[in-house]
Order: sequence, then C-alpha cells, then structure tokens
Amino acid sequence: IPQADEQTFVDWYAEHYPGVKVEFAGDAGDPFHLTYPTTYYPPTITSPYGPRGAGFHYGVDYRSSWALWQSEALAAHDGTVVLAGLEPGREYYGYQVQVQQRIPEGLLVTRYAHLVPPEQGGIYVEVGQQVTAGTPLGRCDNTGTSTGDHLHFDARLGGEYFDPTAIIVYPDTPPEPPEPEPPENEGQVLGLHLQSIEPGALEF
Repeated sequence: IPQADEQTFVDWYAEHYPGVKVEFAGDAGDPFHLTYPTTYYPPTITSPYGPRGAGFHYGVDYRSSWALWQSEALAAHDGTVVLAGLEPGREYYGYQVQVQQRIPEGLLVTRYAHLVPPEQGGIYVEVGQQVTAGTPLGRCDNTGTSTGDHLHFDARLGGEYFDPTAIIVYPDTPPEPPEPEPPENEGQVLGLHLQSIEPGALEF
C-alpha cells in the first residue's frame, strides 16, 4: 500500500483485530527515473515519441547543437557503455552511444544519437566503460539521417521501446557550460532540427 496510507491501515487493524501486530516489509523507495540527457537549456523537444508522418518515431528529439551551444549528450542513468560509434545496419542514427543497466523491471538500454564523429572529439566514452547519470557522453550534432542538429534519445526495456518522457526529471537551472574551445564553424551556415509531419518523412 502507499506509504501515506500505512497509518490508516495500522489503525484499522488495531480497531478490528486488537493485539495483532502490523509490520510492513521492505521499502519501495523512490521510483526509477531518468535524468535529462543533454546540456541544452531550457529543455526543448523538437519531435516527440509517437506517430510521425507515415511512420512512428521511437524516440524523443531534443534541441541540442555542439556547434551552436556546445551541447553535450549526458547519460540519463547509471550503467555500462555497450556501443560507442556507428551501429552496423543502423547508420541512419549516425555516431551514437548506448548505455545499458539492469533494473528490477528488466534490462534498460538508452541511445544518444547524431553525435559529432569520434575523430573530431565527438564521443567521450568507450565500450565497457562505467558511467553514472549526468556523465558527458559526447557532442550533439547532425550525423546520420537527420535534418538538423539535435539529440535523438530513445529507451528500451527488455528490448521494447517506450516513451521515456514520463520518467525524465528535467533540470530547474542550466548546467555548467563545458570549457570553451576555439570556434571551428565561423562563417558556416548551420541547420537546426525542426519537427516534420510530412507523409513518408524519415527522421531520427
């Protein structure tokens, strides 16, 4: 029963079953949650989880760009890096990182996609590395099949995709910015990711 109702339960038993001792085993603790997966602030979803065009978007796209705002992808939970780079057969995600964690409900895997290429310093972690929630994973970009800079974030539990937005805890204040670097894109025209609902549109 909910912790807030425990005393009512105890009082009811004391009234109807005098002498019976009531104990509650275990502590449910805080429900499992994910942390916000990018440094861009304020949190802005450019394409939500769900139907998109003629297809279905199995993730959440967040406004993020290393070139414009030095946005970094952040681990949304503790776990182990199981992929850092390109995923064979799924190159449309571009360069990505995946983090895996065993939780009571099953095996959780999260993906952080469209990152800057590793040779440009775009991926900070390697396979087998242990990370904690909030660990910087890489720089947000536009690699793979994408219409503009953003972070594609998705989550699978037991191999099944689910909408993670209900369990993401969003920050109240902006994070500390990363150390500044000399500008590499001065004079270039950069694109931002905007939601598309055109039939047949393929975006990730």
